This record gives sequence, structure tokens and C-alpha cells, in this order.
Amino acid sequence: KFTSGLRSKKTHKSLSKRLYSEAQLTPTEILRKKLKWRSMERGMKENELIFRSFQDLHLATFNEDQLDQYNKILDEEDPYLNKWLLHGIDYKVQLAHSLGHEAPEDIKALPVYQMVEEHIRTSILNERSKSHY
Repeated sequence: KFTSGLRSKKTHKSLSKRLYSEAQLTPTEILRKKLKWRSMERGMKENELIFRSFQDLHLATFNEDQLDQYNKILDEEDPYLNKWLLHGIDYKVQLAHSLGHEAPEDIKALPVYQMVEEHIRTSILNERSKSHY
């Protein structure tokens, strides 16, 4: 059916409702929603799994400083994040790490980055080792 590029009334109504509800959110709540989306829609499936489970555990309780740190982490490109976070877990990533692909000092120094690393060690790797038995 030809729609001439116009939105249907139903689509327009749902968009208007969503924009209205977002207008009532605080800037921190809007940032939290954006970070939740960015955690779930990454360029690499491995990173999606890491960040989805991480945000499920922590995002709702983060203060503004932690949200800014998490935003800075998510600003990094997926291949780099993958190498930085998973170095030593798989031989290909370990090789990349030995070639100098470490997280920059400003990223490694972020407490939220350290939380993500701990999340991988405790949650992701524990689940992975349980599934091998």
C-alpha cells in the first residue's frame, strides 16, 4: 500500500506519546535510558552480552558521575572494548593485548570500567565455566 512517506495516525500518536513522556524525565533519567539502549545495541554480540547484563545489574543505581563514566566507556569502539575487556580470556584477544591493545589509562582509571571488568570475571566467566560441565 502506498503511503506517500507520511506516518500513519497510529505511528504519529505513539511517537507523540513517547516524546511527551520523555519530556517529563529529568536529564539524568534521559541519559540512563540512552545508556540502556546503547548497552543493548552494540556492534559486536559479545559486547552486547557483557553490557546488557552489566546494565541490568548497575545502571538503575548509578549516580550522575557513574553514568558519565559509563557513557565514556560506551563511546569507545566495540573492537577496542572487546580487546580491552576480554584480554587473556581467548588466545586471539591475548595476542592483540600483547601487541599493545590495552585500554588507555584514562579509561582504565574509571571506577565504572573496573566494575565492568569485575562483572566479566565474576558473572560472565562463572556462567561460562558452569556451562562447560
